[in-house]
Amino acid sequence: MCTRLVRDILYHIEQYSPPTILEVGAGLGTLSYFLSRRFKATVHVEIDPILAMIASEFIQDPAILIISDALDLEWNTRALVSNTPYHISSDILVKTAKSDSVEVAILVLQKDVVERLCAEPGSPQYGRITVLVKLVFDVRRGSVYPPSCFYPKPDVSSQMIVLSRRRKFSELPPCIEEVSRRLFIMRRKKARKVICKELGICDENILNTIGVGETTRIYQLTPRQIEELARLWRGTC
Repeated sequence: MCTRLVRDILYHIEQYSPPTILEVGAGLGTLSYFLSRRFKATVHVEIDPILAMIASEFIQDPAILIISDALDLEWNTRALVSNTPYHISSDILVKTAKSDSVEVAILVLQKDVVERLCAEPGSPQYGRITVLVKLVFDVRRGSVYPPSCFYPKPDVSSQMIVLSRRRKFSELPPCIEEVSRRLFIMRRKKARKVICKELGICDENILNTIGVGETTRIYQLTPRQIEELARLWRGTC
């Protein structure tokens, strides 16, 4: 991890002055070294025991190192930091959204994933993960980092993103994940037909009130419209 990336992460965290910081994916401990020395309470999670053993040499007490799959743990922290493993980016994003205690998350993701998170309704990148994240977070892009910034080098560029919570996931309809999944399976279909078939909401007056027009496609629905559909749906989760 290059010096510029570490400096950028530390800068963004310091803007929030969190009492605790959780690092998901400590890796070799490059970022862990600086986090454990800059902040009083840090927890570092690494699933690979060999990498964790290396990282432990760089982490300063009283920081805590946990050898575990971070997705299996409960995230009771106000700030989350992760140079996110590409293959679990979506899982990390969903768990971050659902962890109400996380007020800010500074994540380094594949650049194309960041494009998806920042996408607007109607754009090719807009999808289910965009909806879930934007319903609870303000999303802000950070710097772009070339493959040379990492070891081993990935095949694509990465980008930082800062997620600042503005509402709790628990305030959303309990079926929001299932509703968004059902809808975006047919993202390019006309919304009214899909909503009627998948959710059983066929009343034209209701759909007009929500703003779902006759020519509206699923990928053009806003996060707020999908939230409203989830509130109306009588399915079980």
